[in-house]
Amino acid sequence: MWQMTASILSPLIAATGLAFGYFQWRKAQLRRDDVLAWANEVIESLEALLLVCLLEDPPLDQDTARSKSLDIAFRTATLVE
Repeated sequence: MWQMTASILSPLIAATGLAFGYFQWRKAQLRRDDVLAWANEVIESLEALLLVCLLEDPPLDQDTARSKSLDIAFRTATLVE
């Protein structure tokens, strides 16, 4: 009787453990993907700020540079939060 119960419960316990491990791994993977996407957005914003600062004099007029700088400031503020 005990052997039959153990032979039925053992695969169920193993499958439950595998499923739990998979869901934990997937949750960690999704979090890692979120952090990577956030880092890419930050890099994009910083590169845009650098370009606005470097291209301020000849190619961009003052209003355009100011507008882009404000846009970048708001975007980076939300990324920091």
